[in-house]
Amino acid sequence: MIQIGIIGLGWWGKQIVTCLTESPRFKVVAGCDIDSKMAAPFAATQKFELTDDYKTLLKRADVDAIAVVTPHLLHEEMAVAALKAGKQVFCEKPLALTTASAERILAACAKVGGVLGIGHERRYEPAMEEMRRLFESGVLGRILHMDANVSHSNFRKLDPSNWWRDPKHAPAGAWTALGIHLGDMFVSLVGPPIRVAARTTSQILPSPSEDFVSAEIDFAAGARGRITCLSTPPFYGRFTLVCDRGWVEVQEGGNVDKGIPSSFVHCGPDGSRQTRSYDHANTVRMNFEAWADAVEGCKPYRFTTEQLLGNIRILDAVTRSAAADGKPVTPKLCGRLPQSQLRRRCATSKAQKAPHAARKRTGRTHLNRSIGRADDRQGLGRLRHRLAGDPVGSRPFADRSRRHGDDLCRRAHFRQARRRGAPIRPWQVRERLGAG
Repeated sequence: MIQIGIIGLGWWGKQIVTCLTESPRFKVVAGCDIDSKMAAPFAATQKFELTDDYKTLLKRADVDAIAVVTPHLLHEEMAVAALKAGKQVFCEKPLALTTASAERILAACAKVGGVLGIGHERRYEPAMEEMRRLFESGVLGRILHMDANVSHSNFRKLDPSNWWRDPKHAPAGAWTALGIHLGDMFVSLVGPPIRVAARTTSQILPSPSEDFVSAEIDFAAGARGRITCLSTPPFYGRFTLVCDRGWVEVQEGGNVDKGIPSSFVHCGPDGSRQTRSYDHANTVRMNFEAWADAVEGCKPYRFTTEQLLGNIRILDAVTRSAAADGKPVTPKLCGRLPQSQLRRRCATSKAQKAPHAARKRTGRTHLNRSIGRADDRQGLGRLRHRLAGDPVGSRPFADRSRRHGDDLCRRAHFRQARRRGAPIRPWQVRERLGAG
């Protein structure tokens, strides 16, 4: 059993504790909230100790893991501190507000060989699981378009001073609360984003609060998607997956804490439709227990490092595009991470590293990931060999062939131009690597 401490005992922190009450895998032994007067009655009912300083919680020897359920700007500070203290970390969504911040959290996780849990319980909803099963079986064919809208009026009821209404803590309207779940679903189905155009505004709530956000997203795989979230109407939740041989639409009856069934419609290639209903499930507990399996080395956690980072790249791009009045932007990839280590360490536990370490990489794939990452020394070392056309570990760099290296540089340049819109010129690559 994993003994866990909860940092942040607001509405959702209490919801997590309640959802884990019947789990045989977790025991909540401690909690933390700066408003201890508010949290004390709940802590007493749930029979766990309470503190108002999260650093005190991290010093406890009886705490194996930490759940960070605090305002978004605090996620990086608290998650990194917990990892350095030797705790496993489950971070509520969004993982971070910027790509750079997410990379720092993932790097800290990689350094200690941890398994980073993430609060995207929507992947475990029965209707969403069935949609994924149909897609992965090949019945639906290729994904062409995804369209999703999740909106509710919970934020309309909040005091204007609440941090959820502050764009500094929760930018782009309801994206960090609602859209972030949909971005996770998109990335898990079709991979990394390459272009985002978003708009935000306030239609009902007074400025500076934003109650409307909508974004169009293009993906490297060729699929496109659109996400819309509003903060003022009654609950509305829909996810539509359109493929070349059919489509699926899932409609939720209410927010995750309401326990209302979801409706599911599957349209086949002949236009026939099958409709069914899926009961509510304790998806929070399911997500935590899947994370526990990964922490204990039983099976991999379904949220990969690339997916975690890809989702935050969308959030980062949505914020930047909306600030530029909807101008399309390319999602950032800061490139500060040693990708080979992250793939082994963050998505799996130490007991599961061997299969991941055994994966082979082609020169082309490694070249794509290494260009422009001057701080990934291992990647640059291999890139020097690739540019010279030699296998890793061969003769000194000065003796290598330049012709093949020039060809690889040109191809890398064209790939950058096509996929990212921010190419690195071949001569810049050689100057950076010191090749003359």
